[in-house]
Amino acid sequence: MTRRPLPVATAAGVAATRQRAEQGDAKAQADLGVMYATGEGVPRDLVEAVAWYRQAADQGWAEAQNALGSMYATGRGGCRTAGPSELGLTTWHSRPETMGRVRVRHVC
Repeated sequence: MTRRPLPVATAAGVAATRQRAEQGDAKAQADLGVMYATGEGVPRDLVEAVAWYRQAADQGWAEAQNALGSMYATGRGGCRTAGPSELGLTTWHSRPETMGRVRVRHVC
């Protein structure tokens, strides 16, 4: 998968992306997730990355759903695999936008 370019990771670029994300822009939320996951323009913080990915994923942003599912699958960002007794949880990987990927239940 080719990674799309992020907004310029300067203080101004991060601030502008954060402002759009806080206003509900799913792409900006996913971009902040990537920034926090990789440490581009902000200190690396996987828990913060999960929080931004989750917001974008909730809006149907497929890239964020995939990234969030990957973090669940690997236990990064405070996410862990859930057992069958934990009910009511869905997996981002089984959403229609990301069908065909790994199907595992997760909790974060």
